[in-house]
Amino acid sequence: VRVPATHLVGSEADGMSFVYEWFRFERLMVAARCLGAAERLVDEATAFAKERVVGGQPLIERQLVQAMLADSLTELFNHRHSMELVDQEFQRVGRYPAHEGLSLLMIDIDDFKRINDSRGHLAGDAVLREICARIKTSIRSDEVFARVGGEEFIVLMPETSLKEAASFAERIRRIVADAPVEVDGGKIPVTISVGLSHTDGEA
Repeated sequence: VRVPATHLVGSEADGMSFVYEWFRFERLMVAARCLGAAERLVDEATAFAKERVVGGQPLIERQLVQAMLADSLTELFNHRHSMELVDQEFQRVGRYPAHEGLSLLMIDIDDFKRINDSRGHLAGDAVLREICARIKTSIRSDEVFARVGGEEFIVLMPETSLKEAASFAERIRRIVADAPVEVDGGKIPVTISVGLSHTDGEA
């Protein structure tokens, strides 16, 4: 605690002022050292993350890209990126007509609002994650499975005939409907509706 110099006289006042100033200087030096240490830690952590390369891409950069492309709840491609992929694929098949054509499935979870209203949004989130996990098991590596709305999804299927796409749609419909989703000890029956579009790339 600083003792006001006006309450002291002569050399005693000068001495106490000196002690105070020295104490204040020491505190500033400690703060500066702490701040410098914190800045160094941030720099070291950033450098460490940049050195961690995954698939030829720095970890931080990869995580940022993933956040921009993916839906955080389901870890599927998000609406924006999926529409870019759809556009690219339709342009490609327009330039180079595919042998089997290009199929696009639109998936909607039936009465999803009822699930949210009656069981709560956490239960709704659990249903979304589970349904996506089930459908993922049937997705090929060259296909795009994405979330484009609250309970709406698409599957982009290159080199897939109309017949094959219809068969796939029925298969995932059964995968979802055959077993209810278990949430907090309860079971929620879920069904989906699937729409289908197909093009062979020819006008």
